[in-house]
Order: sequence, then C-alpha cells, then structure tokens
Amino acid sequence: MSIRHLHLKEILAALWRRILAVPVALKVIGLVVLPLLVVSTAGLLILRQRVSGILDSADAHGAEAIVLTELANETTAVFVISAVIGLSVALLLTTVFVRPLRSLVHAMRRVRGGDLAVSVPVWGDDEIGEVQREFNVMLNSLRESRAQLLTQQQELTQLNQENLQLLSDVRVKSERLQQLLHRAILAQEAERQRLARELHDETGQALTSLTLQLKALQEETELDVIYDRLNGLRYLTSRTVEEVRRLSIDLRPATLDDLGLVPAIRAYLDGWTQHSGIELQFIVQNPVGRLPSDLEIILYRVVQEGVTNIARHSHARTARIMLDHIGRSVLLTIADDGDGIDLVAHRGDGLGLAGMRERVEMAGGHWQIISAPAAGTRILIDLPVTDEAQ
Repeated sequence: MSIRHLHLKEILAALWRRILAVPVALKVIGLVVLPLLVVSTAGLLILRQRVSGILDSADAHGAEAIVLTELANETTAVFVISAVIGLSVALLLTTVFVRPLRSLVHAMRRVRGGDLAVSVPVWGDDEIGEVQREFNVMLNSLRESRAQLLTQQQELTQLNQENLQLLSDVRVKSERLQQLLHRAILAQEAERQRLARELHDETGQALTSLTLQLKALQEETELDVIYDRLNGLRYLTSRTVEEVRRLSIDLRPATLDDLGLVPAIRAYLDGWTQHSGIELQFIVQNPVGRLPSDLEIILYRVVQEGVTNIARHSHARTARIMLDHIGRSVLLTIADDGDGIDLVAHRGDGLGLAGMRERVEMAGGHWQIISAPAAGTRILIDLPVTDEAQ
C-alpha cells in the first residue's frame, strides 16, 4: 500500500511538472476555452438527448419533430459560434499576456549577452507592468554599477601606470645615487691625495728646511750670521703657517662656521681676486641669514669650484657671483665673459663641472648651465631650504 501510494505521488508530480512546462499561451487558452467547451458540450449533449427522447416517443408529430430537429441544429450552431468566439478571446488574451513576457525574456537575453542599453516597454499598470518597471529600475542600477566599475578600473589602471612610472623613477634615482656616491668617494680620495701632495710638497719641504737650518744654526758661532739665518727662519715659518692656514681654509673655513655663508664667500673671493687677476663682483640681492650647515658648505664649495674653473679654463676678464634668498629657495648664479663651453662636446660635465652638479643634485637642487663658444658661461643653481633653514 505504501509503495502504491509513493508510485501515485510520483505520477502526480510528473504530471504537474508537465503542466507547468506547458507554454503560457496554451495555459491561457486552456483556462478560457476548456471550461466553455466542457459546459457547452455537456449542455449540447443533454439537449440532444432530450430531443432524441421526444422524437422517439410515439406521440411526437411530424411538425414538432422538425422544430425540435431545427432547435438541435441551431443549438449546435450556437455552440460552434461560441467556441469560435471563445477561442478568439483566448487568443487575444494570450497575446495581451504573453507579448510583454516575450519582450521581457528578449531583454533578459540581451542583458545576459552584455547589452545593458536595452529597456523594456511598459504595457500597462498591472502586475506585468510592475515587473517591467522593476526590471528597468534594475537595469538602471546595473548600468550605474557598471559605469562605476569602469571608472574604478580606469583609475586603477592609471594608478598602476603611475606606480610603474614611480618605480622606474626610483630605480633610475637609485642608480644615479649609487653613481653619485661612487663619484663622491672618488672625489674624497682625490681631495685626500691633493692634500697629501700639498702637505708633502709645500709644508713637508718647509718643515724639513726648518729642521736643517735649525741644526746648522746650532753649530754657528757668529752673531751676524745667526741673526740673518733667524730672519730667514722667521720668513719660512710665516710661509709655512700661511700654507697650513690655507689648507685649513680649504678643508673647512672657520669664517663659515663663525660668521655664516656670505662673509665666508666674501673673504674667499677677496683672496681669490688678488691671485687670479680677474675682476670679480659678488652681489647679494636679498639678505641671506644663517642656513643649515650642510647647505652652507655646499654653496661654499660650489662657489670655490666655480671660480676655480673660471681661473683655469675660461680666460675671462670679469666674473660675477650672485646670491639670492627667495622664499624657500637659495639661488646662486656664477657667470663670466670667458671663452664659453661647447655643451654638446662636453655634455655639461666637463672642465670640473661634474663635481658642482653632483653636489647640487645630492642636496635636492636644480642645475642649469648656459654657455656657447666665445659667449661666456652662466651657471644657475636653485637649492631648497628646509624648515630649519630660516
């Protein structure tokens, strides 16, 4: 019994699934026409049965039989006409119900294909019309979400490109920094070699001469000779002291630490003018107060290297150094009226300019050189001033 019951439930479930699988058009036709056909057929059968019973009775006359037969035929005709009308109404209702659903299905298929520009026409204010309106609202939301996603994708793509560019810049700057550090080490070693050579050639020889003269003086007995040699020793000692002082200034001028950048540069340029024979102007356009120690030494060294290059290479008659403090920047200009530089041939790094440029770039500054053969040279330097440099 239980097995039969389960078998019956499976049969009913399968039948119900088949009914649900029937197209909507057939369902509407069935709902409208089937009851009409059932009622009409039942009425027609009952009517014909009664007419047949009357005609079969012995008392029925010929005229009445004819009337009853015509009545049966008219009833059949009415039934057929009613069935046709019912079927037409069913087809009309089917069109009314199914057409919006088909347009909705068509729109869904286009959306599934990626076309969000589609919209569903709203046919009425009934439940199907409400579904169509909600579907259009959903499409609008999808379009907005898609537009936002595209915008975010473009932003991410742009951000990715910027990150790649930054990474490339960091890599280039890292390589540049390694080169600068390598050159700084080489420059430091070159400076040490220069100092060692000057100490050996100048100061060392002077001290050796002093030692020999003092040793010889110990054996001298004549006062006139002793006084004469003492004067020579005094002169040699003064020269040695001046040479040591010059080397000390080259290493780190005390004026720079005690008085600041402008007095240190002015003192250095005064001595440089006397030895070079070049007419030099030092112009401070705006008051330049104390700057950070590292920035002051960079500017001081750049001025040193700049005027040294002028004296060695330019054959200039006049030179000009201008220092200006504007906002958060210090501007330095080194100009001369000498032979100029072929920037294409030297690539802007020849004739001792590389060290100047490297100092400026390591401090985060900007460097520009303007020159041409027989047109003089002008070097423009812009160094940033940190917060503590006020």
